[in-house]
Amino acid sequence: MGCQTNHYKDSIVLDNGVRVKFFEVSTCDKNQDKRYANFNISAKTKNGKLVFSSKYQSLESVSSFYYDSLLAFGMGELFEELCEGDSVLFSIPSEMFIKGIFHNNSTIKFKSVNETDSLDVFLKFISFNNDFDQYNFQQQLINRAKKKEAMMISEKRNEWSNKYLDIFNYDDLFSIKVAQSHYDLTEKPDSVNDFIAINYLITDLNDREIYKTKGNLNEYYDKSLNDQLLDGFKVLVDHYNIGDSIVAIMPSKMAFGKRGSLVNMIAPYTPLKVSLKIIQK
Repeated sequence: MGCQTNHYKDSIVLDNGVRVKFFEVSTCDKNQDKRYANFNISAKTKNGKLVFSSKYQSLESVSSFYYDSLLAFGMGELFEELCEGDSVLFSIPSEMFIKGIFHNNSTIKFKSVNETDSLDVFLKFISFNNDFDQYNFQQQLINRAKKKEAMMISEKRNEWSNKYLDIFNYDDLFSIKVAQSHYDLTEKPDSVNDFIAINYLITDLNDREIYKTKGNLNEYYDKSLNDQLLDGFKVLVDHYNIGDSIVAIMPSKMAFGKRGSLVNMIAPYTPLKVSLKIIQK
């Protein structure tokens, strides 16, 4: 096996008592430049709820970290021993995972997790890089993600053009109206006119649910605050009428862009499908 720390058959036991099971083991040069470390990570609670996934929260399924910051983590002993190609599984408290990996003192930013939860963490080690190699690696990931997004949007646009009429197009956003407005447009108090109210569902283009407004409750956005609504939502609210229900394909540049959303499990450069009803505008 490539790592030689307290081996017990196909696993190692770290000084903190955590047992790490190896699924794949490689050999490597332990003296290589370790400025950055790149992994594919999946972390789930014991009942199977996904807390973190490189697939849904990182650029092209690759989560990148400063190597020195990982050594400060309670699992630093493991990271010192890992080689490119190693795949491991271990269980640790969620608080240890979140504080150690993401240097975040709160579990609030992570779905379906409490500080007392134990997480099963699967980790596939991809590479160590120096500054120069990491920059080139990141550019490759960005280019790949952009090409994949463009292909997904193009395929969905072609699909829609064969199924629907009256498609509204705005840059790379396109939408259809699935229900007509039937609202009584009576005069509203000034305080109500200050807000946009919408009800909506967001999925990825594979129909994985990302976010849904609760029940029949609407979400309200202050018109005076420019950064409250996603740009794609602004386009749809401006174009359609109160009471209209819309389905739209929204490019990442009008949604969560190159950063994605850790909270909502949206990877960078992810196009979205939005089902939206405009309650007031």
